[in-house]
Amino acid sequence: MNNDPAGIDDTERRLAWILGSSRTGSTWLLRMLVHPWRLVRDLPGVAPAKGASERGPAIVPINETYISTHLAPLVGSEEGRGQANDHLFVHDLKGDRPSYFLSRSYEEVWRPEFRRMALLRLQAQATDAARELGIEEETPSIVVKEPNGSHGAQLLMSLLPQSRLIFLMRDGRDVIDSQLALRLHEGQWQRRHREHAQVVSDKQRLRFVRSRARRWVFLMNTVDAAYAAHTPELRYRLRYEDMRSDTAGELGKLLDWLGHARPQEELAKTVEAHDFENIPEKRKGPGQPARAATVGLWRENLTGPEQDLIAEIAGEKLEELGYSV
Repeated sequence: MNNDPAGIDDTERRLAWILGSSRTGSTWLLRMLVHPWRLVRDLPGVAPAKGASERGPAIVPINETYISTHLAPLVGSEEGRGQANDHLFVHDLKGDRPSYFLSRSYEEVWRPEFRRMALLRLQAQATDAARELGIEEETPSIVVKEPNGSHGAQLLMSLLPQSRLIFLMRDGRDVIDSQLALRLHEGQWQRRHREHAQVVSDKQRLRFVRSRARRWVFLMNTVDAAYAAHTPELRYRLRYEDMRSDTAGELGKLLDWLGHARPQEELAKTVEAHDFENIPEKRKGPGQPARAATVGLWRENLTGPEQDLIAEIAGEKLEELGYSV
């Protein structure tokens, strides 16, 4: 008797989540993982390369599900407490109440059903994408780019323990510098994200830096905890800085781990196609999705007080992750 008629156990084993933080190169990484397939906004989210005769890998990309927005909603942070890890979850505040929908008292009821719903939803999109790409017979891997859902990493990975976790990290000072730069310049990102107000004054800058430093520490601690609890064979740490210094080498190792090794000549083509210098000029620069791809640019862009504030809030975590302070 088949206890898994929908095949969701297989879907879970084929899943890999890219978690960490925004502005870590996660889009760049996902594009390289599926080259020459293209990420597109329309369903099913991926398409064959225009005019390319070569086939892509047996990997289906899913670009941001925002699953944690629903599964592990945040109710903000208590700025007055002055703590780096002061973000609060609804289930932390209400989880002990039997009436709360995701109450800990009824975990045995809702956990398997949330798992099933998530896997069926991802499976549906992956099936459509595999059909579009002509790789449905290859049982492709499914790589989900989810940096903006990283706050829910612990709950997410505990629900899907057979899936893979890719912890993509970057120096928090460069992350904050990049996030700030998007709010200083009117560009494509600003036009698409009107809910994010521009930062104008020095006071606004300092407030933004303080908030983002706390959030970066919170996210790193959260994904770190999920990583520590996950099966060693199913977890992978990757640093943006290493990707920049040896893109082909780091990409090749990750693909090997995912079970999709590529010849060196294919890796070289992939890296060249997605090199920052080859991005169209209209898509890079201040206020654009791809800004500079330069390691350590925070030293030039962040003011002395801003750098000191980040060191005060995030210095311990930066050192823990191997970044000098």
